[in-house]
Amino acid sequence: MSFISVIGAQEHNLKDVNVDIPKNSLVAFTGISGSGKSSLVFNTIYAEAFRRFVDASQAPIYVMGNSVWSKISRPKFRSITGLPPALGLSQRQGVASRMSTVGTLCGASDLLRVYYSAFGNVFCRKCDISLKATDFPTLVKEILSEFEKKKAYFISVIVEKRKGAFQKEIEKFRELGFSKLRVNGSLYDLQENKPIKIDGKKLNTVEVIVDYIGITTDKLSRIERAISQCLDYGHGVLKLEVDNKEYKYNTKSSCPQCGESAPKLDPRHFSHSSIGQCPTCSGLGTQNENLPCDLFPCHTCQGSRLTPNRPTVRVKGKTYEQLHSLPISELNTFFETHLPYSSLEQASETKVLSELRRLLNTIVRLNLGHLLLNRAGDSLSPGDLQRLRLSSMLSNHLNGALYVMDEPCQGLTREEVLQLVKVFQEMVQKKASVLAVEHHPTFLQECETVFVMGPKAGRNGGKIIEIMTKGMSEKNFKKKSKPKQEHSPNYLNFTDISVRKVKIPQIRLYQGKINLLRGPSGTGKSSFINLCVIPKLKELGGKLTQEDSEENNNNPAFFDNFCSLKTSGNLDISTLNYVKPGTMTRSSRKIVASSLEVLQPLRALYAQLPTSQVMGLSESSYSWNSKLGRCDHCEGKGYIELPQKYSQPVRMPCEVCLGAKLQSRVLIPRFKGYHFAELMNLTLEQAHELLLNQKQISQRLGRAINFGLGYVLLGQGMDSLSGGELQRLTLTLQLKRANLTGAWF
Repeated sequence: MSFISVIGAQEHNLKDVNVDIPKNSLVAFTGISGSGKSSLVFNTIYAEAFRRFVDASQAPIYVMGNSVWSKISRPKFRSITGLPPALGLSQRQGVASRMSTVGTLCGASDLLRVYYSAFGNVFCRKCDISLKATDFPTLVKEILSEFEKKKAYFISVIVEKRKGAFQKEIEKFRELGFSKLRVNGSLYDLQENKPIKIDGKKLNTVEVIVDYIGITTDKLSRIERAISQCLDYGHGVLKLEVDNKEYKYNTKSSCPQCGESAPKLDPRHFSHSSIGQCPTCSGLGTQNENLPCDLFPCHTCQGSRLTPNRPTVRVKGKTYEQLHSLPISELNTFFETHLPYSSLEQASETKVLSELRRLLNTIVRLNLGHLLLNRAGDSLSPGDLQRLRLSSMLSNHLNGALYVMDEPCQGLTREEVLQLVKVFQEMVQKKASVLAVEHHPTFLQECETVFVMGPKAGRNGGKIIEIMTKGMSEKNFKKKSKPKQEHSPNYLNFTDISVRKVKIPQIRLYQGKINLLRGPSGTGKSSFINLCVIPKLKELGGKLTQEDSEENNNNPAFFDNFCSLKTSGNLDISTLNYVKPGTMTRSSRKIVASSLEVLQPLRALYAQLPTSQVMGLSESSYSWNSKLGRCDHCEGKGYIELPQKYSQPVRMPCEVCLGAKLQSRVLIPRFKGYHFAELMNLTLEQAHELLLNQKQISQRLGRAINFGLGYVLLGQGMDSLSGGELQRLTLTLQLKRANLTGAWF
């Protein structure tokens, strides 16, 4: 079938939607927030695709574990046909934790750890000698292939970084006829019969130069003899010097100097959340958890998050920490240059490295090559975080699969959107189908089909009101110019901005105006806000809200070297509100009324009703989290769960309370004709009109209505809200103060 055919979709606010979605194409669903886009795309199409996959695979429940995917409910629809296997990326995956990094979020760190533990070269931590045992034939072959047509010194290491004069050893090699000796880097001629004085109280390194040969196949016998002598005199260690660079080889699995043996490597040795964790910073990379580790590294681990007591492992001369601190674009180039597929002999090494390089290449193509694998995940902007998660999904290159995404263009410039579209179009050419919920005009213009949902939000939405092809969408979503605003005389002038690798001469922020920071990824927008604007506003008297101050407890004194500040006019800075996406909790037990802080006042209002007083009902009686008021049959959930073998239990309305969540006696008292459960089923607009005389409640509801949330139900679960609804609800809470004079957001 060439279409995904959906008939009778009724999830959430969907009005019996029928739609045919073309496969093997780039398709978008757009419309105002709350119009039903996510309900159709994610809660219906993607949920059913994954449910069928799990059901067909017969995967036991212990394999699925407690993953997000095992908790998908059965959606409401009559029929869905032509549905391919699906991969989805929604905005409901939460914010990145402090322990997460760019590498852990995209999966590159996991692959890099496996590669280092399986194919890395272990070195002695004291003597810096390779502990990887190499047999003689392999050693000869490796030297011939790597240094062909180059001249090399073959050096035997007698002692390395040990105290003593070592006169007996020196005389021994003079008698054997060797001519060149190197002590602590200084070259001596053994045939001059001059005494070589060495301070025995210092750490000394004594080396004998066995031969100086041009590496060619016609000199194979001489090369083999030089290697053999170096290994004999150097206790199994050979040092090669080519173009002023030294290379060490070891034919034993232990250090010939101190006896340290090669440990058995495990990927967890390179994990900052496992046995490789730095004990001082607990894997955060900085001693102050509110400061970024790349700018304020912990002295013990130098910001690497790893303990110094780990085994020293290198790949092509680079440690795990060194590669982990490179920009992803440079890391990708490193593997292409130093580890081409033609140089790999083991199939397993080729497999791991190909997976890693494919992932890194996808990240670079999504314009995220400037990120470091070691960068903290919570320092990323929402757009970068979304694309980073997207990269791990797209790198699989599955043919015939359905990719479902929620606002993949969030926070991107037009050029970045076009690059993302190019990646999607290449996937479509490989018989994949891409289905996105999106608002970005540039993205919509490039889609082959665009479904517009509406006409309004909530109960007044849930329908497909228009279907546009590419030619129509280019005309309808053409970017419109906006009039310029006049500047205010009161402003903050930031100069000499230098954060990480970003340098900006000047940025001016005006009070009483909407200030917009825009630009491609990696240009320092989030860093400027977090490391310059917020600390400087705090210095000028801005007081963070209690929630924000707990999350952003930075000391402004630390940030003086990132920028300079000059003010102009009569600035009024009273409060500072830091609004970050994804900070509000999604839970079916938490409702909109509780988030707007009107649930407790409403319970108090109903507890004061005369009927409640006569019946002895208190505020707790109107709480579905209290034993005094909740329905005992469903325990205040409003539904009963029917267990399913491979997916989340099906939810059926409670047959006792009929979804009210409360005991029947609690539903007797009424306010203006509504009992408490009926009040929870009102929209914010209906509740606002009903409760106009309740000043505190009506003010809080009014602010949410002003943000366009009047269609949302008072008792609607937070887990059913879209990303746009959740963000506007967050802004509503930030504006709960009566006086906004001098407030900065």
